[in-house]
Amino acid sequence: MHEVHKAQSSVTTLPPRSCAKSIYNAFIESFNGRVRQECLSLEDAREKVEERQEYNHERPHSALSQQAPARFAMTQKAGAMAAG
Repeated sequence: MHEVHKAQSSVTTLPPRSCAKSIYNAFIESFNGRVRQECLSLEDAREKVEERQEYNHERPHSALSQQAPARFAMTQKAGAMAAG
């Protein structure tokens, strides 16, 4: 149940259909097609998304001085506490 709530809270919202660009639908359909091809079931899709999210949070990013986002956040928080 926690995963469903997590997924619902992280859903990207698009502008109302009347002002949305037609290209949005092409991106969504392309993404949906890839998910259908690569995932065997909804549970499989959830596992793959979770693995990717973990990867994105653990790998170093050049924009963060080659630190993982979690480590960068900790160093920023520690720096703010030391300064304040």
